[in-house]
Amino acid sequence: MSIFQTDEPMNLSIKKQTLFQIFILTAAFLFVYQKAILKLISDWSTDPNFSHGFLIPFVALYMIWYKKNELAEVSFKPSLAGIIVIIGGMLIHVAGNLGSELFLMRFSMIITLSGIIIYFCGFEIFKRILVPIAYLIMMIPIPAILWNQVAFPLQLFSAQISAQAINLLNIPVFREGNILHLANTSLEVVDACSGIRSLTSLLALTGAFA
Repeated sequence: MSIFQTDEPMNLSIKKQTLFQIFILTAAFLFVYQKAILKLISDWSTDPNFSHGFLIPFVALYMIWYKKNELAEVSFKPSLAGIIVIIGGMLIHVAGNLGSELFLMRFSMIITLSGIIIYFCGFEIFKRILVPIAYLIMMIPIPAILWNQVAFPLQLFSAQISAQAINLLNIPVFREGNILHLANTSLEVVDACSGIRSLTSLLALTGAFA
């Protein structure tokens, strides 16, 4: 009996210490990434191209919950290697902050989160939830420079196809870039018509069912 009486307070103490560490790291994570998270939410709210971002964290949580039986069979083996990953995430965040690169700052959130999971749960748990964690990258808006390089050629392609379709109807049309000039009006093939918004949403949906 004395053994159980001795171990129980020790186990309780370890649990309290772990919960305290989780609380501290979570608070530190939210403090460091407060601005990045708020800007991310703002982008989801104002940019229709990335409005699906609101759903991504919940889908990732569901993917983890779906693996609950598998995860229950794996023992927790906290690893100090998680600290190295956390430091790496912080360095990426600092680099992004110094260079005013939002994508790097946001991407570092996923790296830091991965480090926290490894630190508290170990690599075995992390490997089993790697897909949901990696899926979180779908919530990060694509950098504008990359978005424009993809979206504008798609706009031109859509404009070209539209012009050919109009010509088949024997309607005179002159295409100037992504603008279609008709007899009495001009039509612009805007970013929303490029199809990249639908493509991004489909990629996010495909990732959820992969």
